Amino acid sequence: MAGAYVDCGEGVIAGSSEVVALYDAEAEAILVSDSWTGGSVAEISVLVHEMVHHLQKEAGMIFACPAERERLAYRAQDDWLQLFDHDIQSAFGIDPALILVATVCTH
Repeated sequence: MAGAYVDCGEGVIAGSSEVVALYDAEAEAILVSDSWTGGSVAEISVLVHEMVHHLQKEAGMIFACPAERERLAYRAQDDWLQLFDHDIQSAFGIDPALILVATVCTH
């Protein structure tokens, strides 16, 4: 799983063309693409990211915009990756500046 992804409540997008995973709040389900195998620490970290969205929904958390909910999901994903000596920047090319831009409300 190479390339960055950005999840702004619309699903995790690898590179910028393929949705890898998304959390369907109505169905309470994490949906993954056909190309997702779960065969690497990075791929499994996508589930961690989406599970955060499920827990946010279950906790009734309210956000100013969809992008704001991503901050905790990225942090949890990076923390999980670090348990395996990886990080979100090396696994997906996502640096702190990108996370800041992707998680700030612009309205």
